[in-house]
Amino acid sequence: MDNTIFRIKHWIFRKGMILCLLGVPGLVQAELIQVRDQNPLVLVFGLPLPGVTELPEAGHSKGILAYNQSNTINIEANASESLYFDGEAHVTDFLFYQGLGRDWSIGMHVPLIGHSGGSLDALIADFHRALNLPNGGRESVPRDQLAYRYTRNGEPLLDFTQAAHSVGDIRLLLGYQWQDSGRDRAVLYTQFKLPTGDPDKLSGSGAFDYSNWFTARRQLLPNWVIQGYLGLARFGRSQLNLPQYQNVFFGGLGLEWSPRPRLQLRVQADYHGRVIRGSRINLLGSVINVSGGVSVRFLQDTYLDLSIVEDALVGASPDVNFQAAVRYQFSGGS
Repeated sequence: MDNTIFRIKHWIFRKGMILCLLGVPGLVQAELIQVRDQNPLVLVFGLPLPGVTELPEAGHSKGILAYNQSNTINIEANASESLYFDGEAHVTDFLFYQGLGRDWSIGMHVPLIGHSGGSLDALIADFHRALNLPNGGRESVPRDQLAYRYTRNGEPLLDFTQAAHSVGDIRLLLGYQWQDSGRDRAVLYTQFKLPTGDPDKLSGSGAFDYSNWFTARRQLLPNWVIQGYLGLARFGRSQLNLPQYQNVFFGGLGLEWSPRPRLQLRVQADYHGRVIRGSRINLLGSVINVSGGVSVRFLQDTYLDLSIVEDALVGASPDVNFQAAVRYQFSGGS
């Protein structure tokens, strides 16, 4: 177990040190953990990141740079379906907001999406063993392989075995600071997803998607903050050979505690409805993920966030997702 803990700490330290070098001075308040389902068949659609609960003022900008590495092993079958998923997704999200004044902001989300063999297979197996968590049949499959296969009624709908990396579908954002007084913050969002990714590389759906949602935050006590988000995404018809829902609800709820001025401990639950239509496979159903992490202010107004995401509904999402992120805000000189 000591060796497992050392390997996990080494991974987090290595990713954290890389992102520390990218920090830019600025002012950042308590915010939601910017995570989404890392399922390769969900990443291509326009489910948004939660978004911030406090938009920048006119002449100011706010940015988030996050790196996610998730590991998936799911083997399921029923009378009409067969699914074999073994691999890793590497997603770098750059989220940027520019304040326009009168409580409005515009923004952009640029994802870089990659798929490869499971380099974290051994680490995840040790992690689950150390915490006495289900191992998802990892002992019965080869390590470090990439294979995403899905068959329905004898017809292969997906057969993806070649590593690939590319820019994903870019999102354009419009936000309105609906509430900004006292202990409360709330933002209304609209997002348009553009088909800039490559469906053949599982980095995009090949369609336009649209989302509306809101984020909200309330300070309960001097050191406690509760925050959440809720919305609806509408997907265009993708170029993937998969039956899909057009309307999907999503949301989340988080709690943050600040024991020290520079330290915040966070926990968050995230949900989204079914994306793939007509399936009884767990990995293609509704998802509830639970995130836990720490946020540290390492420069004047810049935060480093480290988080681990686990699937609360076992088999409905990648086994685990490690995230390291930098949040910052800076003035445009106004």
